[in-house]
Amino acid sequence: MKIQKLIQWLQSPMLGQLFCVFAAQGIFFTLLFLPQLLGRTFGHPDALELVYPYAALMQERLWSLDIFWNELNGFGFPYFLTLGYTLQPILYFFLLFAKPVIAVHLSIVTYVTLAAWMFTIFLRKEGNSLAASITGGTLFALIARSWIFEPSIVYTLPLLAGTLLLLQDSDHYPLRSFCGISSIVAIGWLGLHVQFACIFLATISIFVAGRTINRWITKQRHPWQLATLWSGAVLMGTFVGLFRLLPLYAYGQLSFRSAAELHLPWSGWLGLKNILGYVIPDT
Repeated sequence: MKIQKLIQWLQSPMLGQLFCVFAAQGIFFTLLFLPQLLGRTFGHPDALELVYPYAALMQERLWSLDIFWNELNGFGFPYFLTLGYTLQPILYFFLLFAKPVIAVHLSIVTYVTLAAWMFTIFLRKEGNSLAASITGGTLFALIARSWIFEPSIVYTLPLLAGTLLLLQDSDHYPLRSFCGISSIVAIGWLGLHVQFACIFLATISIFVAGRTINRWITKQRHPWQLATLWSGAVLMGTFVGLFRLLPLYAYGQLSFRSAAELHLPWSGWLGLKNILGYVIPDT
């Protein structure tokens, strides 16, 4: 029975539509970043002083544990702890055969294309028209435009879109959604810029809270199911993320910045006080 459903789905016009949308958005972002894919660099100081040198070091030490603990650091922390490059499989793949600068740009194009495609599907399943969904998905992938040179920040977008899709289907496929979201949360803790891992969790939590309140007000069945699933997935994913979080905490206690860092996420420029600046950086 399941095989028949799979065959029917593979033959459905929706699948062809999804592939066409993915191809169109892939072509759009390839053309948009064509100068970078041909070797030009982003001019932002962080890209020139941080992103590209670290990618070059990663390629040089691709098969060594020195890729984690090395002489490059930012704000007194090893880049492995503050940035998530060393645990991004897509970036690793491109570093196998491309120059570091090109590998960074290829990973960025991959991330924004996946984000646009998945968010398009999410909007379509929410009942929007195809044109509105494609437009919304494409714009969603560009909201981090001011940080577009930074793979560990752009990586947030496909994780957000993928989580929204899984939450959308959680009523029908709770186990699949739980496992998928737990994996995404773990990937987020391991591979994102550490500040944006927190922002990713906060953003989805706001979405889940809104859906839960709506279900409770409209007296739908099992109004707390979505919140319960999300909470459990966060705990499971965070447990895996301890591989990076525990060294970050331990190293932070040795850093001259540790006393300040404890309160900055709540009261300063790092976190919730100016969260809109991360979602729409030009504001």
